[in-house]
Amino acid sequence: MIGNGLRLPIVSKPLSEAEEQFGFLISFVSVDNPNSSTLTRERLGWNPTKPQLAEDLQLAEYCK
Repeated sequence: MIGNGLRLPIVSKPLSEAEEQFGFLISFVSVDNPNSSTLTRERLGWNPTKPQLAEDLQLAEYCK
């Protein structure tokens, strides 16, 4: 999504190539970390009003 919004080519790389590209950061960029705002909404009464991340990245208004 980010690459599309910035009109950059998107390629898939095996982990070994990604390790060469990202070095020590590979432990951060390769993590599958699903998350939810449910707990934050419940505890703080938070109700977001702006676009969700995926929608915002597709619009990429700030990149035009």
